[in-house]
Amino acid sequence: IDIALINQARANLYGGDVTYTELFHALPFDNIVYIAEVSGSDLLKQASYGNFWRVSEEPIVANGTYTIAVIDYVLFHQNSSRQYNYFPSAFANGKQPIALVTEENPILNYRDITKAYLLEVGTVNSSDYSNSNTHCNKDSLGNEVDFDDAQLRAISIINNAFATVFA
Repeated sequence: IDIALINQARANLYGGDVTYTELFHALPFDNIVYIAEVSGSDLLKQASYGNFWRVSEEPIVANGTYTIAVIDYVLFHQNSSRQYNYFPSAFANGKQPIALVTEENPILNYRDITKAYLLEVGTVNSSDYSNSNTHCNKDSLGNEVDFDDAQLRAISIINNAFATVFA
């Protein structure tokens, strides 16, 4: 996975300990997370509008192809003509995104993934999610970046969570 995208949360999560009530208030919908292969041009356009967490240190370029984790609301968004208009490349040439669901978790939503992440890391450092952080900086998408040890640990936790789902 190169990048994970969501839309705007309903409420902010501030630094420190986060309760499940606060998490539910910020992420109230049971959006299922999908894995999709998309074009760099679709990814760059949508990353400029939404919130994302960069997983790859490699630059994102318009003519590239990337694997993303994205919530269903964003992935399946359609215009008035019922065409997929946020990530049309995810459905091109017969491609089908893969839902992150298991028999044990028929709905594995982004709130539950965030909960698992928070349980692993303990507390939220709000600066980890600011535009100055290389994980979230829209201006650095076209550049190769270096992650620090905390960012690499976060990526490891996320990758382990996805590996558990696909095991």
